[in-house]
Formats: sequence, C-alpha cells, structure tokens
Amino acid sequence: MTPKELRKIGKKFGREGIVKRAREIMENAINSGSCMEVIDAVGRIKVLFDMSGYDVHWKEKASIGVDRETSFIVNNEENESYTSD
Repeated sequence: MTPKELRKIGKKFGREGIVKRAREIMENAINSGSCMEVIDAVGRIKVLFDMSGYDVHWKEKASIGVDRETSFIVNNEENESYTSD
C-alpha cells in the first residue's frame, strides 16, 4: 500500500484504533517469547507509523519516537548487550 492509502485508512481507524492495534501487536509479540514474532511486530508497527500520518500531531509524536530510538542506537552501538559478536 502507498503511504497515501495508509493515511486514508489511518483516518478511519483514528487515534484510538491505531493505539488499540499497536497494543495488540506489542502484547502478542512479548507474550510469544519469540524473536521472530518481535521482529514481525516491528514491521507491523511500521505500518501503523505510516497510518498515523493522517494526523499531523500524531505523525510528529511518532517521528519523535524515531528520533529517540535513533539516538539510543547511536549511543549504544558498542554496547555488548545489544551486539551479536
């Protein structure tokens, strides 16, 4: 789907629907205990991020989350608890 199509659906879901779906995805991934389920959830959450673009305020909040996580990754690049080698 295109970002435009996802924003249109995001508007139908609204803030509450997007949050509800995000919670379902996160809870299922955490409860599964599976690394593959967690990575799958990352992809699913990315779709919800794109859906949030219909709402300028929420897109800004989601973008702040992207910036915060990018900063975390940069600051923990050498942290052995996150690296595989």
